[in-house]
Formats: sequence, C-alpha cells, structure tokens
Amino acid sequence: MPFIQFTTALLASREATVYRVCFVFKILMEHLDESTRILRRKSAPWKRKLSEASLIMKMELGEVYEKTFQNFGVMYGPGTFVAPQYKVSAFDEATLSQGLGQPERYIEYLRIFHLQYRPQMPTSLSCVNGLSCSPQLLGLDRLLYPLAGLAGSSRWVLNISLCAYWKDHQREWPVLTRLARDLLSIPAIGAGTERLLTVAQNICRTCGGSLDESTMRDLVMYAYSEGSESGKQSISRV
Repeated sequence: MPFIQFTTALLASREATVYRVCFVFKILMEHLDESTRILRRKSAPWKRKLSEASLIMKMELGEVYEKTFQNFGVMYGPGTFVAPQYKVSAFDEATLSQGLGQPERYIEYLRIFHLQYRPQMPTSLSCVNGLSCSPQLLGLDRLLYPLAGLAGSSRWVLNISLCAYWKDHQREWPVLTRLARDLLSIPAIGAGTERLLTVAQNICRTCGGSLDESTMRDLVMYAYSEGSESGKQSISRV
C-alpha cells in the first residue's frame, strides 16, 4: 500500500520534514472517517464498540493535530503552500469540516513570513540559491504522488520534485523560493513523530477494505480500557 510504503520510508529516513509528517494526519483522519461510516451501519455489538473506539481515536488524533499546529503551525502552514502538491489538497472540505484546516491562519503565517524574508533578499536575483535535494528526499517525494491521489486530490498532483519546482520559479518568486528552501528542510524528529507513524501504519493496514484483525482488537480493547475485566476478555476473543 502507498501509505505503508511512505510511512516506512519516513521512519527509515533522515529526511522526515514537518510538512510530510503532518500529511500523515490527513490520510489517517480520512481513513478513520471511512471506517466509521462503514461500521455505523453494522448491528453486531462488537462492531458498534469498534465504531465508538474509532471515534475516540479520531478525537484524540484531532487533539494531537491541534497541538502540532500550535507548535509547528508557522512551519506546516506555509509549508503546504510552498509544496505544490498540497497547496490545494491540504485544505479540502473533509479537513475543514473537522476544524483542522482553517486556511486563514496559514495565509496569515505566510504573510508574516513574506514580510520577514523580503528585507533579507539580495538586490540581484541571480544571488538566490535554488534548493538542493538528496536522492533519499527525491525518493520520498515520489512516494507522495500516489498518496495525494489516495487523499482524493489526484487532480491537483504535480508530478515534479519540490526542489525542481522552486528552482524553476526562483526568479519569478525569489522571496517564496528562499522561504521554501528553509521550510522544506525543517526536520521532524523524535519519539512523537515515530509514534505517530507507527500508529498510522497499524490503523491503515487493511484487508479487503477493513481494518486488520490485530488493529480491530487493539481499538476495541481501547474502548473497553475502563470497562469490566470480563468485557475485555470477551473482546479479546474477537
């Protein structure tokens, strides 16, 4: 699956930047939305509990996303604009309906960045350096193309590396090019990032369009985490 390949590559990479990691939230939220929609029509008690657990998981991921925005919003917001693959798809209706998009905030951050960067620009545009990309980073960008389609935004995908895109436009948009050079190289590292990617992989592994058995059991057990011991035992046999 593209999602598994992408998150696996991110975990093994030193090129895990903020905008790539935050894109995982979008895919994950949409997956949970679809799973909840399917499970809502089921009548089996354990499937109803699974639906409730999926909603709880989504709420918690929403809280994590908001904390991420508070800590990294100044990087992720403009970062999705300077990354041409996501400057539209990052703010689609599905994301906005959950209160996770709010493009006005991103636009305001971009305006602030532009004001900060403009005085630093050299008088000669020929002095603006383009972006340089490692082979590993280019490989990650290639993995992002099918993911954008998975997120329902395939018609907005630009099959071009970010580095090449901004190098080609550095004379047209010198301030944004310099901003892109900095934003797209900000690393996202640490246990929190690794935990998000691991959880995302577990949730999004599918079998015939459904969550796999171990993930279903984990989610249901989570729903019963404050319930009776007998309830936990019965669910563990699912």
